[in-house]
Amino acid sequence: EAVSSPNGTYSDTDIGLNGTDSDISGENGVNMPAEGGAVIPDDETDAPVLAGNPYCDVESIDEARELLGYDFKAPSYIPDGYLTDSITVISGKIAQISYLSADDGITYRTARGSEDISGDYNSYSDEETKDVSNLSITFKSDGEKTHLAVWSDGENSYSLSSSGGINKDIMEKIALGVTDTQTAQ
Repeated sequence: EAVSSPNGTYSDTDIGLNGTDSDISGENGVNMPAEGGAVIPDDETDAPVLAGNPYCDVESIDEARELLGYDFKAPSYIPDGYLTDSITVISGKIAQISYLSADDGITYRTARGSEDISGDYNSYSDEETKDVSNLSITFKSDGEKTHLAVWSDGENSYSLSSSGGINKDIMEKIALGVTDTQTAQ
């Protein structure tokens, strides 16, 4: 199929969408895998740039910190019954740690800046902002189950989400346990 743009008309073959091309040439002539993801150097800044899949699974918090270029904070408390499922760097900007229990999943995210990085755009019946230990944490709940907590310390933003919802006191305890430690049970 041909695609028109201000720069001309291109077919699927021209832009590597026919399934036979093994690479895509970027504007700077750097070849990248069309599928999966690759970390390629940015010639101007020497910073890693993720190409392809924005999700990069890593083996440890230290590896995620190395990819992001700073020592982000991680939870020091996770409720009993939850185990670390995965540690991921998203788009080279967001650290994500996923924890699973037999009936729930908790996802922790952090990134530089102050915007909401939760990725949760659901509507919840209850929203409460609470000042706790010099942090203003917004909790989003449906009845007794809290699904989301978001906050910023002025330099970094943070979020905790629970797929099944957990008690707000537990969500608050996890949020307050976000420290410089590497605990990822």
